[in-house]
Amino acid sequence: MDVKGILKQALFVFVVLLTTCGTPETALFLPKENSTITLLTDAGPQALRVEIADQAVQWQRGLQGRAKLAEDLGMLFVFPDARVRKFWMRDTSIPLDLLFFNEQREVIAIQHNVPPCKEEPCPTFGPDTSAQYVLEVNSGWAKEHGIKLGDKIGQ
Repeated sequence: MDVKGILKQALFVFVVLLTTCGTPETALFLPKENSTITLLTDAGPQALRVEIADQAVQWQRGLQGRAKLAEDLGMLFVFPDARVRKFWMRDTSIPLDLLFFNEQREVIAIQHNVPPCKEEPCPTFGPDTSAQYVLEVNSGWAKEHGIKLGDKIGQ
């Protein structure tokens, strides 16, 4: 293998290692893509399959361009820190519920039935308090499953 090939291979390994290493806080519970998280509620545990968005390009794209979302599927946005998070629905075709979680994985805000953006500028949605995780699910999912403030993502 020539030097160019070795450098390409080394860069690939570096990128893979960089993108698969989470912060210690997120590594505690971060599921693999298309795995299940459990929300601990007064009504009992509520399981949900999730896709993970833990990189800037994924955060920006989110669920854009999807015509539908399976009933038992959501997208979990995992950020490296807690801060005010505002979401918009540009190029999103389906209404969603947005659940915002603090560093302790507790629900701190729920935005029900967030509509797709029909014209620019798109409004933003989210609390004025810091969140480290955001879960997007089909509109109505949070109410159907009894999700409320203080509920938590289990380990």
